[in-house]
Amino acid sequence: MQVIQTPAIGHGGDGGTFPDVGKVENVYSFQPRPGRCDNGAGSVKTPARARSQVIADDVRDLERLGYAQQLFREMGGFSNFAISFSIISVLTGAVLLFGYGLKLAGPVINSIGWPVVSVFTLCVAASMAELASAYPTAGGLYFWAFRLGGRTWAWTTAWLNMVGQVTITAGINVAAATYLVGAVTRMAGAPPDVTIPVFGSATNWSFQLAVMVAIMIPQVLINVFGIRLTARLNDFSVWWHVAGVAVIVALLAFLGSHHNSLEFLLSRVTTVTPIEAASADLGGRTVPALVIADARFPSPLFALVPGLAGLYAAAPFLLVFVLGLLQAQWTYTGYDASAHVAEETVMARMNSAWGVFLSVAVSAVVGYVLLLVLTWTIPRGDVAAAANDPYPVLHITYGNLSRGLGHVVAVIIGGAMWLCGLASITSMALCGTRSPATTACRELACSSACTRACARRCGPSGSRARSRWRSPCTLPRTPSSRRSAQ
Repeated sequence: MQVIQTPAIGHGGDGGTFPDVGKVENVYSFQPRPGRCDNGAGSVKTPARARSQVIADDVRDLERLGYAQQLFREMGGFSNFAISFSIISVLTGAVLLFGYGLKLAGPVINSIGWPVVSVFTLCVAASMAELASAYPTAGGLYFWAFRLGGRTWAWTTAWLNMVGQVTITAGINVAAATYLVGAVTRMAGAPPDVTIPVFGSATNWSFQLAVMVAIMIPQVLINVFGIRLTARLNDFSVWWHVAGVAVIVALLAFLGSHHNSLEFLLSRVTTVTPIEAASADLGGRTVPALVIADARFPSPLFALVPGLAGLYAAAPFLLVFVLGLLQAQWTYTGYDASAHVAEETVMARMNSAWGVFLSVAVSAVVGYVLLLVLTWTIPRGDVAAAANDPYPVLHITYGNLSRGLGHVVAVIIGGAMWLCGLASITSMALCGTRSPATTACRELACSSACTRACARRCGPSGSRARSRWRSPCTLPRTPSSRRSAQ
């Protein structure tokens, strides 16, 4: 009897970490030797199942979970890994928040803080990878919650996940817009607040929001055109990030004009106390504030927690170190994307699991090398100057390299941020493919009389359905809709 082996993470498997069946014609199946138990040790390779057979096994896995195949499986293992790796994007999170951790705790937040957060994040990723292997559906987190905790947990998880997906995508693209404005003005030799027609200045919030919309439009359009183009760009994003980090590290290490001592990497410096970082000017008074775009309000947190302002002002090292860890924690987001695209991935049980785990593991190593070199090459060891610059990584780059090479680094980082936003939109779009609203829209589209009504209610979902989904009129209903029909 032939046994199809679809190992979970940690169970190994033949063919390497990423058997990218999207790029090969055949994969291996396993069959026990005669007279031996099928315990894995006595297995031999037999050639070879066609790609269509592998996909058929994925479809049967999905049917056993109560769902019919509704998405085209066009992603291999590397593409699945690529989408999570691109959303983590060490050239986005670690670069944008480099000054945040540095001003609170100093260089030690990069040399010690990043590995600490990486270890704990890997533990979470390993757990999520096991779940992704057990439940390889597009529902991802909220399907897991339903199977393990019931409807209430699933409903709560779904909404928290959706809100998180929307806000993280907005956060990535707003941050990218802010960075691109600063990078372009610096490359052009213009002042940071250069006058911009209509908007006033480059630092105006309305102008930065307009830039965010401009970079987001092509990201949305690319996702609308289909998963194949998106997968190729995410594959390209991996090499852009890895090669980009290698170029930045090599330029600063070998051509940089400033190199600090190794002891400097473990030094503790608090340039800005937490109370100063949390404060803003409110009508001539500098007090803890909640800042949303150009609007500023007194912070409710400090009013609700007596003594918090005094603790933030005292700035004990343990407090500033923990707050500085947010630099790494914000970077490690979105690696559940590999689970969201499970139904578009061949050999989803294995590839989606490894995609979740390895995206964190590879980002941990690549990000650590980048942070160490950036910290090591802070010009003249002046932590305050680097941390207080609006663009600390550009401050380090232009302070070490020629203007032309500085431009190269700025372009590498800007490209990585755009690719990060693209991957985040892909994940956001896919995380809702099993939601009740999405299912209703697809079922409604099956009626020609209701097609216009569905288009009005679902907006761009209709165009996604044509590119990602099989013919909507042949889609079977989900288990919940079957039960309601009965």
